[in-house]
Amino acid sequence: MDTDTIWAISDEVAMTLTLGGLGIWALLDAFFIGRRLAFKNSQLEVEIINKVKVWRN
Repeated sequence: MDTDTIWAISDEVAMTLTLGGLGIWALLDAFFIGRRLAFKNSQLEVEIINKVKVWRN
């Protein structure tokens, strides 16, 4: 299990226990989802660049 999965599970548990946080969780999700997407996109970019480098050699 990777850290993204662990954070997602903990987020869901926290949301359930606080009944959605009265909209606070929606606001936090906007920031967390954006940050996660940026991180995943960076990882994917590095993987693609490395694959292209291998193909060129």
